[in-house]
Amino acid sequence: MPESVYPLSVAEALQDGRVVSWAFSESVCSSMADIGIETIPEYRGKGLGYAAARHLIRRIIAENKRLVWGCHYMNSASAALAYKLGFVKYSEYCILSALYIIHSNISVYSKKA
Repeated sequence: MPESVYPLSVAEALQDGRVVSWAFSESVCSSMADIGIETIPEYRGKGLGYAAARHLIRRIIAENKRLVWGCHYMNSASAALAYKLGFVKYSEYCILSALYIIHSNISVYSKKA
């Protein structure tokens, strides 16, 4: 059985070892992992987020976990990356903030390998 990837983050380093994009597991249960990704704005659109997420996804799938990817419904770049990585849209839901402002999010998931 592979070693556990949690709480591992995966990073891509460029120019003097500066971390510019990373993927990470945000929450975990025995059968599911919610992953997130961040890329410094000036490095977006270069495939670095895709590479980091793909690496983390492979490690999580090796542990036989189901993957979940959530993003704000207006974040088309995140949704497009999720689709490129093989996720499909599963549901939409609303979050009520402390200021009573409703934020709609989408969740996407991929099938367990």
